[in-house]
Order: sequence, then structure tokens, then C-alpha cells
Amino acid sequence: MASEWQMVGKSEHRHTDRARLSQAPARNRASQKLHPMIQSTGTAATGRHLINRHHGLRRHDLVDSPTNARKAKQDGKTKTDDWFGDGTFKSVPSIFSQLYTIHCYTRSLVIPLVYILMTSRTKEVYAEVLRQLLVLKPDLNPKSIKIDFEQSFVSAFKQIFPNVHISGCFFHFGQCVWRKVQSTGLQKKYAEDSTFALHVKQLC
Repeated sequence: MASEWQMVGKSEHRHTDRARLSQAPARNRASQKLHPMIQSTGTAATGRHLINRHHGLRRHDLVDSPTNARKAKQDGKTKTDDWFGDGTFKSVPSIFSQLYTIHCYTRSLVIPLVYILMTSRTKEVYAEVLRQLLVLKPDLNPKSIKIDFEQSFVSAFKQIFPNVHISGCFFHFGQCVWRKVQSTGLQKKYAEDSTFALHVKQLC
């Protein structure tokens, strides 16, 4: 099946979508049924379903937040060139593997600018999503991004935005350190050896 990007919500595609839905595998049918749900919640205030792409079982949906973007542009204290990115796996429809969001800083708040529903989390898929963001908004020019330590996203971001400073999130760093303690069987030592526990805590 050939990959294609398509805008969602155009009335001329409705008959085609219904015909395609009847022929699609169950997972794709569930994915396509999600279109009107996203559209119904996407208003001028809360967001627009920008675009979706699917290739076989892989699927990505991008939803923007125009009100937040407008606030970011109008707010003199907003730093739209400083980004924050994170993914969540709990608050996402079962046909997707994660919801990834990109935020910027405004005044004392970090506000979401785009929501990305994804069925895959490889470097290639992340790079594809980032390229599409540039297609939608060619003047994107982030200076920095703070993210977790997911290597596939880090590699993809370096590929698409090679001059951006990437830093890791302190919270996620702490999680990585604790997972390392667990994977090396050091939980007992951590619990019983106060000096060792202090050294671990000094890392994070």
C-alpha cells in the first residue's frame, strides 16, 4: 500500500473514506473511525486535526492548538524557540502506541502546541513526523528542546534539526538511574546501604 499524507475533514473525501473503511483491516477501520471523534473535539479554540498518514499498520495524526500558538506569538515573554517534548502511553486510544506532545514556554507556563498520535516509535517514524511539521510550518526554527532519553527521538531530532541544542529532562534522568539500579540488581544494596543510596541520590 502506498503511503500518502492527507488532510482530514474535507467533505469531498467522505464517500471515499466510507468506501475505504469497508475494505480496511480491523485496525485501520478503528483508526479511521477515530477521524470524526478528533474533528468533533477540534474547534478553533481547542485544535485542528491537521493531517494524518498511514502506511500499513503505521499511523500518525497531528493536531495543533491554534489558540495556544496565537498566545505564544502575541506574548512578548514567550520563547517559542525553546521546545519541550514528551510522550505518554496511558492517555491514548488503544490503536495508538503513544501520544507525543510538543510544548513551548510562555510566562510561567509550558503550553502544548501540537499533539501527535503515533502507532510506531522508531527513528524513521519520528523523523517523518518532524519533516511533516516543517512542511506545515516551514519557518519553524527551534533553538533548544528538552526531552526524555528516548534514543530514537533524539536521533531523529538531530537529523531534522541538526543545530538545535538537546537537553535531557531531569525527571526522566532520575527514572533512568533508578531503572539502572533495578536492572543491575542493586535495589537491596540501595535499601540497606545508606552511603550507596546517598551516592545514587546525588546523581539525580
